[in-house]
Amino acid sequence: MQHKNLELKDIYDYSAIRILVPTLEDCYKALSIVHSLWPHVDEEFDDYISKPKPNGYRSIHTAVIDPDGKNLEIQIRTKDMHTESEHGVAAHWLYKEKKSHLAGYETKITFLRQLLDWQSDVTQNNKQTTMEETRVYVFTPEGDVIDLTLGATPLDFAYHIHSDVGHHCRGAKVNGHIVPLTYQLKTGDKVEILTHLQGTPSRSWLSPSAGYLKTARARSKVMHWFKQQDIDKNIAAGKEMLERELQRLHIPFAAIEFEKIAKELHYKTEDAIFAAFFDGQVRLTQIMHAIQHTQGQKIPLPKPKETVEKKHGAPSELQVAGIDDLLTRIALCCKPIPGDNIVGFITQGRGVSIHRADCSNIVRAGSSNHDRIIQVSWDSRHAHTYYVDLRIMAHGRAHLLKDITALLANAKVDLVSLHSTLNKKNNTLIITATIQTHDVKQLDQLSQQLTQIPNIIDVKRLTT
Repeated sequence: MQHKNLELKDIYDYSAIRILVPTLEDCYKALSIVHSLWPHVDEEFDDYISKPKPNGYRSIHTAVIDPDGKNLEIQIRTKDMHTESEHGVAAHWLYKEKKSHLAGYETKITFLRQLLDWQSDVTQNNKQTTMEETRVYVFTPEGDVIDLTLGATPLDFAYHIHSDVGHHCRGAKVNGHIVPLTYQLKTGDKVEILTHLQGTPSRSWLSPSAGYLKTARARSKVMHWFKQQDIDKNIAAGKEMLERELQRLHIPFAAIEFEKIAKELHYKTEDAIFAAFFDGQVRLTQIMHAIQHTQGQKIPLPKPKETVEKKHGAPSELQVAGIDDLLTRIALCCKPIPGDNIVGFITQGRGVSIHRADCSNIVRAGSSNHDRIIQVSWDSRHAHTYYVDLRIMAHGRAHLLKDITALLANAKVDLVSLHSTLNKKNNTLIITATIQTHDVKQLDQLSQQLTQIPNIIDVKRLTT
């Protein structure tokens, strides 16, 4: 009281408890428990572990108010830190009470022995510290201790607290001062996250060079958020596309029990069906067959047709090696082209329909009509063009359709039909185009050229 010129009520360490724990991490866990039990005095908190005293003393000091309203200091340290403070040069009583050494030879010898012991201890402790310095321990505004990877940022801290805190994070304060979200936290920092209800993650957070996120936990939460947003957009777009296709076939969309359709096609929910339809994983023909199987005659379906797909002036019979004496026609369901693996299916009165080997219709038919499937191959002596359906997904912009048609013209590819739908909510344009191509090689080259047009996200061939 005399030394610091303070009243008794302002002395916080006249009554104290010391807690010894096995590891450095346990120091901060114990501190978190202490702060959760009793109110603490912010001004009396000292972390001499992250910032040791000049004489090497390491410990955590915090002052709390006990249930009787009395001040109480609590010291937390590891057993190694305690040994060092009690027997080394960092002896706390020597530093704290300013006691001078007694004169005499024995006292000097004792001091030198302590110095040598302390030097040995410090060497050993430094090795341990180097291993332990892979973590940082920071505080929430309530005084709870958060354990993070070394190099963690306020954004990592926010996602550690809760995913929503991270998603809505718009800034951070460390020790009462605004800091950038790339600031690297230090042990003992007090972190406060500033949020906004309309805030959402930024894709720049995922860039390693930007330095926003250090921990894999936070990075995975941001990636999951963006994946979920894409799923929601795909569900909405897929539902819109499917509704339009069913209307074109005069099938009432509202009458379809999509929960049954999902179960029939081995999807968990109807939303999963819509997303899969948008992504091209489920074809309209599959959905139509599932409707017929689950709802029977309640929903009248148009009969699927297999007609000859040919360019004007081309012969009605396609030259396919192995069956030159039979009438052949390209199946509309999968529209194979030279380069695709194909099989033939002998129809009743309409010759042989040519399917892709992986066509879902031929796989289904093969299970019960194996004897009607024959092996065929393309005849390279005859060159024809074949119809192919493409689905192009892009961000909407002016003159995009003009750029696509110009590219097709330059590639000397005939455009048979084109239909586009714009989702105004996310400015996503879905284009369904039917083109004529010679073979798979030409189609692959064309797809690569289309993906190089600005704003185009993806180009896929539509198949069953």
